[in-house]
Amino acid sequence: MKSRIGFKAVLAATAVLALWSAGAATADAQQTGTIQGTVVDASTARPLPSAQISLPGTQLGTLTNQQGRFQLVNVPAGTQQVQVTVVGYETVTRSVTVEAGEAVTVNFPLTQTAIALQEVVVTGVSGATIRAKLPIVVDQLRPENLPVPAVSAGGAIQGKIAGATVVQGSGRPGAAPSIMLRGPTSINAQGRSQEPLYIIDGVILGASIVDMDALDIESVEVVKGAAAASLYGSRAANGVIQITTRSGRSLGEDMTRYTMRTEYGVNQLAGSINIAQAHPYRLNENGTAFVTATGQEFNWQEQAMRDSEAGFARGGLRPTLAGSNIWTTFQSNPWPGQTFDHVGTLFDPGNMTQNQLSVEGRAGQTNYHASFTNLSQDGVILGQRGFDRNSFRLNLDQGVGDQVQVSARTYYSRSASDGQNIEGGGSALFNLTRMPAGVNLLARDANNELIIRPDHTGENANPLYDLLNRQRSDGRERFLGGANVRYSPALWFDIDANFSYDRSNVNRVDHAPKGFRTARASSTLNEGYVFRDGWLNEAINGSITGTFRRTFGDLNTRTQVRYLGESEHFDYFRASGSNLATEGVTTVTAARDQRITRSSIEDVRSEGYFFITNFDLRDRYIIDALVRRDGSSLFGSEERWQTYYRGAVAWRVSEEPFWAGLQTALPEFKFRYSLGTAGGRPRFNAQYETYSVTDGVLNPQNLGNSQLRPEFAIEQEMGVDFAVLNRANVALTYAQTEARDQILRVPLPGYTGFVQQWQNAGTLSSNTWEASVELPVIQRDNFRWSTRLLFDRTRQRISELNVPEYQYGFPQQGLESVFYAREGEPLGRFYGFKWATSCADLPGGTNCNMFQVNNDGYMVYVGEGNSWRDGIRNNLWGTTSAGTGTTVRGAPVQWGVPIIAQNDEGDTFLPIGSTSPNFNFSVANTFGFGGFQVYGLVDATMGVNVYNLPRHWSYFERYSGDQDQVGLSEEERKPIGYHSVLYNQLSPPNSHFVEDGSFAKLREVSLRYRFGRDRLAGLPIAGGLDGLSLSLVGRNLLTWTRYSGFDPEVGFGGGDVGSAAIARFDGFTYPNFRSFTAAVELNF
Repeated sequence: MKSRIGFKAVLAATAVLALWSAGAATADAQQTGTIQGTVVDASTARPLPSAQISLPGTQLGTLTNQQGRFQLVNVPAGTQQVQVTVVGYETVTRSVTVEAGEAVTVNFPLTQTAIALQEVVVTGVSGATIRAKLPIVVDQLRPENLPVPAVSAGGAIQGKIAGATVVQGSGRPGAAPSIMLRGPTSINAQGRSQEPLYIIDGVILGASIVDMDALDIESVEVVKGAAAASLYGSRAANGVIQITTRSGRSLGEDMTRYTMRTEYGVNQLAGSINIAQAHPYRLNENGTAFVTATGQEFNWQEQAMRDSEAGFARGGLRPTLAGSNIWTTFQSNPWPGQTFDHVGTLFDPGNMTQNQLSVEGRAGQTNYHASFTNLSQDGVILGQRGFDRNSFRLNLDQGVGDQVQVSARTYYSRSASDGQNIEGGGSALFNLTRMPAGVNLLARDANNELIIRPDHTGENANPLYDLLNRQRSDGRERFLGGANVRYSPALWFDIDANFSYDRSNVNRVDHAPKGFRTARASSTLNEGYVFRDGWLNEAINGSITGTFRRTFGDLNTRTQVRYLGESEHFDYFRASGSNLATEGVTTVTAARDQRITRSSIEDVRSEGYFFITNFDLRDRYIIDALVRRDGSSLFGSEERWQTYYRGAVAWRVSEEPFWAGLQTALPEFKFRYSLGTAGGRPRFNAQYETYSVTDGVLNPQNLGNSQLRPEFAIEQEMGVDFAVLNRANVALTYAQTEARDQILRVPLPGYTGFVQQWQNAGTLSSNTWEASVELPVIQRDNFRWSTRLLFDRTRQRISELNVPEYQYGFPQQGLESVFYAREGEPLGRFYGFKWATSCADLPGGTNCNMFQVNNDGYMVYVGEGNSWRDGIRNNLWGTTSAGTGTTVRGAPVQWGVPIIAQNDEGDTFLPIGSTSPNFNFSVANTFGFGGFQVYGLVDATMGVNVYNLPRHWSYFERYSGDQDQVGLSEEERKPIGYHSVLYNQLSPPNSHFVEDGSFAKLREVSLRYRFGRDRLAGLPIAGGLDGLSLSLVGRNLLTWTRYSGFDPEVGFGGGDVGSAAIARFDGFTYPNFRSFTAAVELNF
């Protein structure tokens, strides 16, 4: 991969800018002095620790200690501008005259203000910038926004950032959430992702964020679209999330802090599902036994026992229906004897434990942070150990003289989890929905084995058997390391060299022992089976950056140039086999049959460079311009280099002289607009020819494409930020995005010899509205109340498609073709059979007087003079419209049964729902009084549909509680044939199982009391103790929803769609659960 402009050009540009700036600088070394003083709250005179003291345009700075005192040494003699910044207070800048060899004392009383406007951000911009001066949107979270520690760093932003959709599609302990910023940027994300780019302490992650510990987070910055993420080029079309961890910088001089935190509690299943408690079979006169078609009586549990002991033989005693056929049989007979709560049996409350020990300090030019964290989360399913992770972090900053700053960041984690085989088709959660209520799943047969087939009329295994007898374990190791060296030869110039390394190792094992039992004979599992796979991800990144700052009267400028190189390596291997030679051995070499091996290696090389400059005139007119050039081996050989750009402007109207009369009401008011681009890289093998081998024969698959380009997202972002009465902070944003050059898998004609080719063949358009309000409602010494309100709404559609329309979906039975790719199609709208709900859904010319809408909301045939309520009374169930002249699509219709709808063109494959919500909102409140702090977060998603696949499957064998007719009136009762029609096989899906997935969750709650040093002074254990905090914490405590499954927050993370935030389908996934914990934190 070659480029005419590269590393040498960047170095040359750096040198030119350095010489230009040096021409304006004095060549004489200046003598220095000291500035010292205190920073206090203007209204209470309370000292403000960790206030940032700096000289803008220089590298000089320090922080106040616990008493609010500071000392800034080596300040050049002369008049200097001293700036003081504290989150939640006005930023104050004051002129101070420094005499050589002398110390000058200056005190700063600060006034509370709108918090967010004074926050300093570093992501997506050329240097640290307060939010009031940003021409783009960068949202930020700080520790005070994260009072409830998330289990993983990715979950920390859930419900806290407008425009950030975080869906925990699987509640399995250790499972990563799906994160999508604004709308999706890819129609087909197979082999890629809709996830943002993750950066932790400058380390660009090469694998999932799931391994990252959240307790060490100091700040999270979120860049949501291409306009703001242009700085990151071809990897940033989905946005950027940058996490900074603690480093001891926020401590006062010569301060060391030790923290011990322990949290312990329980996990509980929050929801449930409705499993049938009745059956449609004939019982004897006493109602104590089932009856066969020949009149033989039998006990269901005993028959299941006999079948279990006999192995795979299907039981000979089968019950007969209570009626003569499916139209005269109603599911209303009670089970003889005891019934069992299968949900309560399968789900078992587990424990959660999280412990951390950390130390951080600051002395002279050194600051550091070290921590060790242990997390154990059992989950809520019987027989599963859940997720365990141990992690260690060491961060160090060291100044070397006045001109060099060295920073190092390291992180290591090791985790183990199980439970992946619990989810999906054929899993324990699948079988749970098809279990008879009258069988004890914990009962054992004469061989001391669990009953393998509780329903001896079907082929579904006892869900507990697999959980307790099959091992599925996943082990992960993660190492992150980064180093940065900053050299500041002059106050106006820095040069940074950065290196980072991310290594992820995953090893997975799936083992079924010899003698493993199944509901029907399995050549793969019964004699033992072992599957092993593993992969290594390595990502190496390096960059060199030059930053220049100059002031020309009222104009402040900051310019940055950077060169960066990236290397990624992926190595995958898998092996499996069956018929194990002996028990207790889990190596693949012990397998005699069906040995299968597979491996792959991928290497990616990328490089790039950018130029960014920022102009700030009179603190009110702000211009930002950026050009970036990216090259990658993932691009086609003829398209190796791509260009990205950004232009952004902001006008701080409140700094204008004419605004003076509005300063009290609106002390800050800013308009902003930005136009920028970013990219989405192709999957590794998209540009290459690929082949498969079958019985030694080479079969062409993918035709290579040397002209394959990355997806190109161009976004316009505009908005207004303002503060009201120096208290409330409001941000309103509208963003419009076009993701062009969509990378799509295009079928090829047979004469090419290949099946498909990846091509740039479409455009995905989206628009997003975002609003956020931060309001300190009450701020008094004895009571504090602050609230944070967020709202967002996104719409997306395929605006251009340069290939014939096609269908796509997920690798789940019945859902393979639920979406359409075609021009004008909203992304997220899914299709299937729709049951008619009005006359408009029936073919033209149908005599609608013969139809009524029943109590399920469906249009059904009732005939002349009848009502849908007359089925039992008039013996109409099972009859048809034959001979009456009433037909639908030329055929008679069944009485009282739903009818498949069609549109005006006669199509029956129709839209039945949308996975894109109408809007999202959240409300967070924090109350403080005395040493107490109470926090709560409500997070809501409205107007979204979820396809309930477990409910659909359970209809097949009549195990859904929907089918029970017990307690219904004669008019409302429906025969089992009615529900068989609604089942309608599995493909395509149908509207009966599309549910309103809207929900509001009490996502986080905490009650905390802190004992300060003054309250601890009299205690015997108080020696060296600076603080003690006691907390009660709740996660996912309550969910308000009409969804009938375990939890409406579901989805698939893979496949063509690439995100659970789009694929909101319930596919037998591990349900999200609630947790209650208590925590103790000691500070020394």
